[in-house]
Amino acid sequence: MEVSTNGPFDIGNMIIQLSQTKTDWRPTMEDYSFADEIMLSKMIQPHAAIAIYGVCDGHGGKSVANFVSKNMRNIIEEGLSELKTPDELLNKALMTKILCNCFALLETKLESTRSLDEIRTVGSTCAMVLCSRSLNVFYTINCGDSSVLGICYDPSSKAIKISRISRLHKPDLIDETARIKNAGGFVTDYPGVPRLCGVLAVSRCFGDYDHRKYGLTQVP
Repeated sequence: MEVSTNGPFDIGNMIIQLSQTKTDWRPTMEDYSFADEIMLSKMIQPHAAIAIYGVCDGHGGKSVANFVSKNMRNIIEEGLSELKTPDELLNKALMTKILCNCFALLETKLESTRSLDEIRTVGSTCAMVLCSRSLNVFYTINCGDSSVLGICYDPSSKAIKISRISRLHKPDLIDETARIKNAGGFVTDYPGVPRLCGVLAVSRCFGDYDHRKYGLTQVP
């Protein structure tokens, strides 16, 4: 099995990439992952190091997932350069604004550097974590239906609790359906899977240019 991750870290089984590997499901996998570190030059050590980890679940092809995994670090670094002090990492409203802007910028970059024919029916979700160990804070950022799981260990009872800490963006959720219908799109449930305009099983992702006018969004 070939295991590779976009980024400098060997994180073994934490994030696994099966790109170009034959499986029983399809000749190649369309998923990519990334693990990297961002040094914020305006901040004084040890607060400068920000770690990011993510998984991009491609569909319709691998080009968009590959693009997102390779460009996310630089986009996030550019967005975090707006922070003036380390403590601003604890400002949820500010960080939400910055990260939403980062996802919008990445989608714009995708559409401007790839032919629209190439990304017309190809897309990718992205589930990621951004964390500062020195400030004891992390953010989960999700666009699509990949899950970020939280694992809590109680040393006294030796119990392990695993829970989803990200929201799946499915077309049949009330607010997602409303946005899609307001944009002129529709949601079907055939064959037993809710789909945006009868095609996409997600309501948020990068790429899939044909469906962006019908409520599909990259907003995390």
